[in-house]
Amino acid sequence: MSSSEGLSPRLALLRRKSYLEEGYAADAIPPNAAGRDICLYPRSFVDRVRGLDRSKTIDFNFRGALRIDPVTRDNRKWVEEFASQNFSDRSYFQATDRLSKSQRLFGRTKFKKLGVFDFTFERDGFVPKEHRRECRAFFDEEYFSILSRSEFTLCPAGDAPWSMRFFEAILAGSIPIIENRVHSGRNPVERAIGYHFAYADADKFVYDPEWVEHNLSLFIKNQTLLGKDLSHSNGIA
Repeated sequence: MSSSEGLSPRLALLRRKSYLEEGYAADAIPPNAAGRDICLYPRSFVDRVRGLDRSKTIDFNFRGALRIDPVTRDNRKWVEEFASQNFSDRSYFQATDRLSKSQRLFGRTKFKKLGVFDFTFERDGFVPKEHRRECRAFFDEEYFSILSRSEFTLCPAGDAPWSMRFFEAILAGSIPIIENRVHSGRNPVERAIGYHFAYADADKFVYDPEWVEHNLSLFIKNQTLLGKDLSHSNGIA
């Protein structure tokens, strides 16, 4: 996958899966418009997330890689500080790259337990970058379950100035927390969708169910093919 296409390997797989699940033949999938297309999530992901428990038993969560590469490490420095200051026994924190190849090979700084909310040393997690490209469309049910039960999800940039976590939190009914507005999408088209989110330096965080419904409605409309008439271009009768 060339960078000019504007899609990571995982996004490219999810985009393809989205069209295939709506009846497209593989050779009839429209080409990606680099810099203009919006990240797509397949019907199967939406259905599985909809089936998860959404009782808000978690206030804040972060579950993901923190130091898997130098760029990600720098972009996510604020996450551990935020967690130390704001997480409680109602929160969930887990660095999934504790046992990653980058940690073992390059001697990254060892993780230290941040509090009762930190499950880094008790649980493992799926790190897409450490799997073959064709395996990266994996549906991580534990990850989505945590997002679905969370009021807020920390969504820092990763090895690029955005993260799929921003969109996945919205799908799961959690309000994203970001450091900068540029972290709310890959391109101006995505950032203009109109999602509600919170900034990491906010004075307080108040969960708003209306924000959640607003975000989910925009997500289904803009980032899935559900409800769209595709018959004109995929040969479906």
